[in-house]
Amino acid sequence: MVDLQSGVCRKDELPEVLAGLNGEFIHSRGRSTELQLRYPDALSDPGNIVVTRLDTRIVSALVIKRFTWRVPPLDLRAAMIGMVWTHPTMRGKGLARTTLTHAQSMMATEKLDFAVLWTSQAHVYSSLGWVSADRGCYAAGPGKPASQPATEAWPEGFDRMLCIRERLSPIHATCDNANRLPLPANELRLVLEPDGYAVVGIAGERSEEHTSELHSLAYLVCRLLLEKK
Repeated sequence: MVDLQSGVCRKDELPEVLAGLNGEFIHSRGRSTELQLRYPDALSDPGNIVVTRLDTRIVSALVIKRFTWRVPPLDLRAAMIGMVWTHPTMRGKGLARTTLTHAQSMMATEKLDFAVLWTSQAHVYSSLGWVSADRGCYAAGPGKPASQPATEAWPEGFDRMLCIRERLSPIHATCDNANRLPLPANELRLVLEPDGYAVVGIAGERSEEHTSELHSLAYLVCRLLLEKK
């Protein structure tokens, strides 16, 4: 008889889950810096991880990051879902769907106002009630190195960044962590000006010229967003 159960990850299961997540999202893609070092606030607590077990073996997992989205006068309780993983030998059996369904039940019990799921396969989750609402964009443009780019190493300027955001934008999420290193970046840099900021992720090898181009583009986007307010 096969016993399939979903639930919150136990402390003793955390090493097994991290091994699976790192194998999928770090090692198999030639990346460095494992996930527990990139997202210490989320992955240090097993309560943020939902797993599905086949007998005693973990065959699927995902990570939930709870946060508050402040839109004065409202404080909305929300969650981000990511790192949805299924063991390579168990794919195609609906296990990720099982894990996500359990996570949705948990969030409903907590009475969260909304949740966000990152995926490149939106059609897989639409049958579970998820609605595609991607407003992101990716762009690249020519540039030239700045003589003195206004950058700081991360996270030295983190508190100054928060002050700028608090002053200029009433809408923000309370989930900041200066120690976070999002994929696929190997390094973060901070562009700081009195009236704006941008956090720039650097991935792979780079030259100072290429770094300056990224800084310039990120700063331009940031300024445009501020001017539209």
